[in-house]
Amino acid sequence: MYINGQYAGYSEGAHNTAEFDITPFVTEGDNDMLVVVHKWSNATFIECQDMFRENGIFRDVLLYEMPKVFINDYCIKTRLTDAGWALDADVMIEGAIRGYQTLFELRRQGKTILSKEITSAQTNKFTFDGLHVLEWSAELPELYEAFITLKNRNGTVEAVRVPVGFKRVEIEGCVFKFNGANIKIKGVNHHDTHPVTGYVMSFDDLEKDVRLMKQLNVNAIRTSHYPPDPHLLMLCDRYGLYVVDEADIEAHGVCLSPYYNINLISNSKKWIPRYVDRVSRMFYRDRSHPCVIMWSLGNEAGGWKCQDACYEFLRANSTLPVHYEGASRTPRRAYDVYSEMYTHVDDLIKIKNGTRGPEYKTRPFYLCEYVHAMGVGPGAFEEYWRIFYSSDIFMGGCVWEWADHAVYDEKAPYRYTYGGDHGEKLHDGNFCVDGLMYPDRTPHTGALAMKAVYRPVRARYDAERSCFVFLNTNRFRSADYLTVRWEIQLNGVKASQGSIALDAKPQGEQTCDIPLPEAGNKDLTVTFAYLDAQGCCVASEQILLAQGAFAVYLQEKGPVGFEENSKEIKAVFDGGSVSFDKVTGNICGFTSRGRDLMNFNPVEQTGLRPNIFRALLDNDRRMQKAWLDAGYDRCVSVLKDIRAQQLGSCLSVGVKWAVHCNGKEAFEAGVEYLINGKGEIKVEASLKPSVKTETRLPRFGLAMELPAQMSEVEYYGLGEAENLPDFKEQCLLGIYRANVSDMHEPYIKPQDNGNHSMTRWLRVGKPDGPGLLFLAQGAPFSFSVHNYTQTLLQNAKHREDVYDQNTTALCIDGFVRGTGTSACGPDTLEPYIVDAKEGLRFEFMVKPL
Repeated sequence: MYINGQYAGYSEGAHNTAEFDITPFVTEGDNDMLVVVHKWSNATFIECQDMFRENGIFRDVLLYEMPKVFINDYCIKTRLTDAGWALDADVMIEGAIRGYQTLFELRRQGKTILSKEITSAQTNKFTFDGLHVLEWSAELPELYEAFITLKNRNGTVEAVRVPVGFKRVEIEGCVFKFNGANIKIKGVNHHDTHPVTGYVMSFDDLEKDVRLMKQLNVNAIRTSHYPPDPHLLMLCDRYGLYVVDEADIEAHGVCLSPYYNINLISNSKKWIPRYVDRVSRMFYRDRSHPCVIMWSLGNEAGGWKCQDACYEFLRANSTLPVHYEGASRTPRRAYDVYSEMYTHVDDLIKIKNGTRGPEYKTRPFYLCEYVHAMGVGPGAFEEYWRIFYSSDIFMGGCVWEWADHAVYDEKAPYRYTYGGDHGEKLHDGNFCVDGLMYPDRTPHTGALAMKAVYRPVRARYDAERSCFVFLNTNRFRSADYLTVRWEIQLNGVKASQGSIALDAKPQGEQTCDIPLPEAGNKDLTVTFAYLDAQGCCVASEQILLAQGAFAVYLQEKGPVGFEENSKEIKAVFDGGSVSFDKVTGNICGFTSRGRDLMNFNPVEQTGLRPNIFRALLDNDRRMQKAWLDAGYDRCVSVLKDIRAQQLGSCLSVGVKWAVHCNGKEAFEAGVEYLINGKGEIKVEASLKPSVKTETRLPRFGLAMELPAQMSEVEYYGLGEAENLPDFKEQCLLGIYRANVSDMHEPYIKPQDNGNHSMTRWLRVGKPDGPGLLFLAQGAPFSFSVHNYTQTLLQNAKHREDVYDQNTTALCIDGFVRGTGTSACGPDTLEPYIVDAKEGLRFEFMVKPL
């Protein structure tokens, strides 16, 4: 910085607050301020975060004129004693203090709780003991206000208002405790990102994020990967969010060319002053905030010698615990808290059981990043929280990450752009488009899943006592602010409903008897919606108490006509017919009451055809190469055999295909059709490998194109949000209706979307027009339906590449792989993997409408 051409100071740390005293350089009248921002400096090597690289000044610049004697700093600490709470405050004064007094007051809701005035010193110490106050927490953010006033004989010189929250953070053995409770961090990682202004976030932008987090049941933020805008901490104090405050230190660029050594900088002691400078400035700025519960020494910077120096500084000045995930890959292993990122659930179970290693038995365990929320997902969210709740050693974790990073330009061909769209040679593609929220803060489906998993109350059915049990997962707040609205459904139809007033104490349980009907041969579900005093739904969940049968027997409803020539096999039923092409094996005609039930001017192919691929998810990254190398995105079904025979009054048509990938047969697929006199068709699909090939598949189902006019759907399955087998906590089993165009989820990087699992039946078509009814047989199926094809979606790079192709593309899947989190984390868990090694088979029925 230069003032009137004179050098005034230099600072490093783009996200650290910097302060310059320019008094010696200013003159009466106009002054010139010149700020030089260096794109390349020492800081470049330790501010190497995964985000869009932007330059310039992106935080507030403030110019203060201070009195000759002024309040320069303060530090407020609270502690719990045998006599009650105590408050210690240090107030630092600059200037000639003779004749000045310092007043410290604590107020709540305008009422003064305590007050003390002393003759000013350079450092003024205040201590108040035996206080009976309300404690601060994320659940109940009870704030007091400290007023620090500097006075002289002429009156008030300066006054500062500071929010105060009474808190105590400690570690007892392996348990992290906040105000005596073993809190669980239901967190997110928060970057400063805005689609138009980049790193610049206004107060309103930050408040919007905080309010959305509270609505989604988030209780904590990790300020990845730098100290936040100070406004964010003010908001967290007031709204109630725990904060893991992170230093602006990330050096993971040195693990790449030409260095290939992540420890290069952090193990060089000549960097210690620069590291400690960043940590100390974060500490001195943020130390009095009630919301800050733990310090973080940075992210992905290797270690450990520079971090040791930072830890020693914090231990000498702060009682708050310290974590640094990078230590887990060094001989240091951990500081006060053992932290990792993207740990597999199997390893968490080992930590719980004490079998992962001795280093995991001595400290609380915290996942600073987990369930990478890139694209469709994250998968296995609920599995993590079942483990977190199972042991006090687990603190919880912070989802990576809050919002997609993308650049918005309303006039550009692609309104949202990501890595590689701006001519850059080195980039990470869409890897920064990895949030729970779209850049405009519209929630992804993943945000809805998080809201469900982070719910404050969890219900279970106790079969022995024939009652429902509600667990209040809050640590400080009674559940009496919630009312439960319950609804019992039989096969998706409401049977009864009611409400319950909750009053479970923190971490306590409450039982309730709800009369249940006989399920018979139907699904019996109980849905709970947790409503606050304003009637807003805080969360919902559902318990499936009984599962109905999926056997729908094909009845012989009159004879089926059978015609065959060299080109096709044709089944004629009452009011219509279905024809099979003897060259391709595909259905080439399907009519009922004079109306086509399939699109016979398709974008790709007519009929029902085997489908083993999906437009790649971001979380398919670990399997992507194997699938593409095997040619699964370019499968061609070549007819091997087609036959027809009468079975009683029904017609059986059997089709076998060789599924060619990379020009060679990889699988044999078959479909057996059984058609009755009303045109109802039982469909049995099978798949088995023909050669040694990759048998772990994205899906196995049948794809078809229906007329574009069949643009409405009604289904009984999981909805209304999209879901997958390991990604469904955001959904409830029920009957839903939608337009086909509304089944699309507009990911910035397009990928397979809009899946609905556990489906019992599906109707496609308008109520007054032609349609098809699909009925599960033996087990529920999954489906997706769009007005574009899978091929279009696979080739799309941006939202604008996906458009209406004047068709209704439907996939009925017997098997769908979960999403997992392998974009950056564990692959899909074993129960949610589709493996065709031993063959796959499923069936359903189709009825013309």
